[in-house]
Amino acid sequence: MASKEHKGICSDRVRGSSAVNVDLLECPICHDLLWIPITCQRCETSFCSACINRWVAANPGKCPNRCKIYIERKCPSFIVKLLGQLQIACYYQSKGCEQVIPYEALDKHESECDYQPQQCSGCRSEVLKKDFDNHTSGCAAIELTCQDCKLVYKRVDAATTHTENICLREQTKENIHQIRQLTLQLHEMRLLLPSITKAKITFNDLPMADQKSNFIPDMYRGLEWNKIYYTQRLHLKKNLLNNVHVPSLTATNSRHVAWFTEKAAISAENVNGIFTFVSLTVYGAWNDGMQLSITGHRNSILVSKYTTAVLWCKPQLVLLNWQDIDKVILQPLRDTRHPENRATIGKCNRISHLLDLPDEVLLMICRYLQPVDVLRAFFKSTSDRLHRLILGYRTNLVLSTLSYAEFRFVVDELLPYLETPQLALSNSKIPCLVEHFLSLCHQLPLNNLRKLTLKSCTNISSSLVVWLSNQSKLEDLSVYNGDLEVVARKSRPTLLNRSRGFG
Repeated sequence: MASKEHKGICSDRVRGSSAVNVDLLECPICHDLLWIPITCQRCETSFCSACINRWVAANPGKCPNRCKIYIERKCPSFIVKLLGQLQIACYYQSKGCEQVIPYEALDKHESECDYQPQQCSGCRSEVLKKDFDNHTSGCAAIELTCQDCKLVYKRVDAATTHTENICLREQTKENIHQIRQLTLQLHEMRLLLPSITKAKITFNDLPMADQKSNFIPDMYRGLEWNKIYYTQRLHLKKNLLNNVHVPSLTATNSRHVAWFTEKAAISAENVNGIFTFVSLTVYGAWNDGMQLSITGHRNSILVSKYTTAVLWCKPQLVLLNWQDIDKVILQPLRDTRHPENRATIGKCNRISHLLDLPDEVLLMICRYLQPVDVLRAFFKSTSDRLHRLILGYRTNLVLSTLSYAEFRFVVDELLPYLETPQLALSNSKIPCLVEHFLSLCHQLPLNNLRKLTLKSCTNISSSLVVWLSNQSKLEDLSVYNGDLEVVARKSRPTLLNRSRGFG
């Protein structure tokens, strides 16, 4: 016989079956006991099914007993009955297994036997199945993968290759990589903002949708829309079936939401038309972790592909900037239904947008960036949360480390929009920059400024005093030069007198 392991059963493994002549139960080809036997219809000789199949494959149509033609038939029942009376010692008896098993249960036992050898993936030695778990749990050569930093290392090298510091360092590298990717995405988005604003589709100009939802017109905003609906944002939940895949396209402050349940498409209006697909904001209306496949095509040829996880009720920006395409296909893939679709999604390890990060991670990003880069990236954000996080950067401008280009950026791009009531300026290395900075403020409206703090300033010119006197709402001026401090509050005459006295 040959079991699943294709190991023959020799007759000396038969135990306690003296009433059965095992010689009559041998296969004429392998000379071991028959295993899953079949019989030649002409000569009535039985063979192991594996043995006769190999024979016929090498000798088509021929029987080992030289019959004119081999015709297969079912094994006679008396042979099957005799085989069923046999008691067989386990193949792994040489490894220590002492069990004797009925013929019909032999294959199952040998596939599960605790004495069969298995190879350790670390040291490559053979270990009995019953000892395998204990061996691998302590084998020094086994490779381990850290679930936190994904570092692969051998157990024996854990003390040197995967210490806690190394693990944290690897996690930091991965976090920094993700941060850089998100920062690049944000930078690209800011560069594209003017063109996006001009061509942004919000679905707000569509006729008011009823509660049953409407198809987006075949031709809308110069594009052809296929299998995409729209409905009022407030009616989205009650209008959709609970068991469908529903990605939704949304826009801030739009009363309408576009959605689709199957493969949908957006195409150029004309046969030879092309367009640039910059970005879309998408979320899952009923599902968590849905995979959304987005493909760009030109002349029916796939030219771009992007897949992202769409989260329930959590809009995310997908920045693509695909140029010169004539068709975009949106295909929802697998997903998980959100429990009851009530609570907002909880902890999620996938980061798809900068605002998905917690405050402490955003602050860590800021620490890795130069202050002017923090302002460049976040100052004009529409997020109140980001504004609160960078308040310290907005009110404490350190000019000594800035290049001239960065200095001009602060003056030209940031100061005109500064609405904070307090501002602190510091310059310990290049005092002239502070004066230059403040001299430019003559041209800028700082109507909300109540408190001004100047640090590491060696002089204040008369022109600055004149400018300060014109700031009707300025109530508090503090000037620091080393250990010397001059403070003026509330009364404008006092303010002017203190400023002149210091200059």
